[in-house]
Amino acid sequence: ATARIGIAVFITTLFHIVGTSAGEPPKSTPSAKLLVEARTIASALSEPADRSSALESILLTQVSLDPAGARETLKSFSDLPNRSNHFASLASVYATEGNIDEAERMYAEIRIGDRSSRLGKLAAANARGYVAVAYANAGKMEDAFRIVSQLRDQFRETPPAIISTAMTAIAEAQARHGDIPGAVRARPDDAGRHADARPGRRPAGVAGSAR
Repeated sequence: ATARIGIAVFITTLFHIVGTSAGEPPKSTPSAKLLVEARTIASALSEPADRSSALESILLTQVSLDPAGARETLKSFSDLPNRSNHFASLASVYATEGNIDEAERMYAEIRIGDRSSRLGKLAAANARGYVAVAYANAGKMEDAFRIVSQLRDQFRETPPAIISTAMTAIAEAQARHGDIPGAVRARPDDAGRHADARPGRRPAGVAGSAR
């Protein structure tokens, strides 16, 4: 009964967050504080499955509304499943802002926490791809392409989807920075291939030296 009450309060809190924060910057709304309150409620649930599910939902909301709060949640609950994926999602948030340092930190968190599992390796690849996007959004295209090249070399047999995702984002960043020809070459063709879109390069396979 206590667990059900806790979940009910938690769900009500989340609905309140959605209702009060839609379309508004997180820091101008009570979203972050409400999410912390919801996290406190969730952490007190006695059933492990209920607790894990509630915290997972809170994290998903925090990643989009309060990235700093999401990082605090991940730090406070190190036994949560999908931690690596949440760090990768945070890397994508920081990548959009062109925040290279924070995107790199999220990648490092995955490498420290889960180096060996298949899901951990995929999450690390995703985070690394978002680091490339962060470089591109910061105007550092050579670094962005270098990282994509490293990912291609690392996953020659089965390239992860993040490579195409990163290249598309890099193309958009190039267009914003005025390199329209490079942006056109960076866009994937129908087969998912990309030309060399780096400044001053002729169309060819994307290449770069591994770091």
